[in-house]
Amino acid sequence: MNSHDKTLIAILSSVVLVSVGFITLMWVNHLYFSSGAGNGNNPGLVDDDDDNDTNNSYITELFYSELVGDTYKIYLSLPNNYNQTSDRYPVLYILDADWLFYGSLFLLEDGGVENIVQGLIQNNSIPELILVGIGYPDDNHRNRDFMYPASSFPPGSGGAHEFYAFLENELVPFVDGNLRTNTSERTIIGDSYGGNFLLFSIFEYSTNSSSLFTNYITISPSVSYYDYYLLDIEENFFNQSFGILPINLHLSVGEDEWKDMVDGVIILNKTIISRDYDNLNFHYHSYPDEGHTSVVGPAITDGLEWAFSLSSLRIEFLLSNFFR
Repeated sequence: MNSHDKTLIAILSSVVLVSVGFITLMWVNHLYFSSGAGNGNNPGLVDDDDDNDTNNSYITELFYSELVGDTYKIYLSLPNNYNQTSDRYPVLYILDADWLFYGSLFLLEDGGVENIVQGLIQNNSIPELILVGIGYPDDNHRNRDFMYPASSFPPGSGGAHEFYAFLENELVPFVDGNLRTNTSERTIIGDSYGGNFLLFSIFEYSTNSSSLFTNYITISPSVSYYDYYLLDIEENFFNQSFGILPINLHLSVGEDEWKDMVDGVIILNKTIISRDYDNLNFHYHSYPDEGHTSVVGPAITDGLEWAFSLSSLRIEFLLSNFFR
C-alpha cells in the first residue's frame, strides 16, 4: 500500500445517527486523514474530543489546513431526510460558527443559524440545506483569516488569501467529495469582519464567469478598513471583469451601528448600484433601530429568504411540496 492509499481512512462501521427535531445526523463514511492531520503533513478531519461542546443537532470535527497551517473546528448539520434520499443538497457555509452556528455568546441566540434555517424550511421559504460552520478549537483567529491587508488593528490581520485558499482548495472540495452536495448552489454568511472577508473574496477571486459561492450574505462589513481598501479592489475587479459579476449579493447594516461602519456600507451600496453589473443580483437592506449585534438575526433570515427566492431550486422545492 503506497503513501497515497494510506492518507484516507474510511470508518464505514462508525455511523453517527442522532434524531432530534430538525436534524437527523448521519456522518456516513466518517472520513479523516490519518497521516499528518493536525501535525502539518496533510489536511483533513480528525476527531473532535471536546465533550463540552456537544449538541444533539450537529456534530463537530477538527480540520487541519495545510494552506493556513492551522486547525479549524467544523460544525456539520445534515437535512432531516438525508439518509432516506439520494438527493443532493445546497450547502450553507457559516463563518464565526463558534458564535453563530447554534447561537452562543451574544451575537445570535435562540438556536443560532441552525434555528433560523429550521424555521425557514418549515415555512417553505428555503429548501433543506447542509450546514457547514467554520470555527476554532481554541484561540479565535478571525482577525488573521478575515481581514486584509495586514494592519496594527486588528492585530494579527492579513491572512485572508490563505483562508480563501483553505476554503477553495481544502474544505469545499472535502465537503463536496464526501457529502451529497449541489455544487451549483453554495451560500456563505459573513458578519462584521466575516463580511469583510466575503467582499474581499468576491472582488479578489471571482471572475466574470464564476465564483466559489453563489449567494453571499454580507452583514455589517467594515468597508472603511485600511482606507477603504475594499472599494479599491472593487474598482479593479469592475475594470478587469468588463462589468460582469455572476453572484447573488445581499448586503445589510444596522442603522444604529457605528457611524464609520454605516457610512462605509452606504458608500459601497451606492458604488455597486452605479456599476450596474451584468449577471449580479444585488439587494441592500438597512435596519432601523438595529445595532451591531441585534442586526445579525434579521439580516441572516432576510438574506437566506432573498437568496433562495432567486434560485431554480426554489421552484423545484415548491413543486415537490405542492404534489405531496
